[in-house]
Amino acid sequence: MKKFIVFCLLFFSTIKLFSEGISFGVFAEPLISWMKPNVASIQYNGVRAGFNLGLIADYYFTENYAVATGIGLNSCGGRLFYDNITPIYTSNGRKVINNQEMIFSLQYVEIPVGIKMKTNMIGRIAIFANVGLVPQINVKANAKASDFGFVDIRKDEIYLFNFGYNFGGGIEYSIGGNSSIVAGLLFKNGFTDITKTPSNDLRIIDKTTLSSLSIKIGIIF
Repeated sequence: MKKFIVFCLLFFSTIKLFSEGISFGVFAEPLISWMKPNVASIQYNGVRAGFNLGLIADYYFTENYAVATGIGLNSCGGRLFYDNITPIYTSNGRKVINNQEMIFSLQYVEIPVGIKMKTNMIGRIAIFANVGLVPQINVKANAKASDFGFVDIRKDEIYLFNFGYNFGGGIEYSIGGNSSIVAGLLFKNGFTDITKTPSNDLRIIDKTTLSSLSIKIGIIF
């Protein structure tokens, strides 16, 4: 967390140098996330609650359109059921006993980039929608099975980079001056495989993607 805060300050300071026309803010996102495998030997087994928080930076190139970016620390994951032909290993080399549920707890630093479209103010309220891409870097990965608590899993079980898209919308409520409260819904879906765990059947290419649905709450200054 300390490293993330330092990184946020550097990110904020860099953007601040080019701050004309940019709105800044902070956000928090309670979320649910899930992992979607494409092979029969690994099965979707439910969602996991998580949390994302960070900074917002919107650069308005017209009155109603902005390039939306920022930085977040996204704690997410999912639940998968592994059968007896798909191994997974902990960081100390222990092979997880199969035929059981694995609960993944993952953490990513993300820097989304997209387009934000906002209506003119209707009283104190403006409605917005946004769509964009979400590159992510994995900074932590652990998992839990029925025979042990959460333990770090081996680095070569989770890919360092994840890439996906997001779309959502909501409202901005003006609280005076250039400040406003933001609230909305956001859906994220991954393009790329997040797990390196192979199937023993070499004819099958294992791919597991990560998705989430969140409620985004923030303050723009």
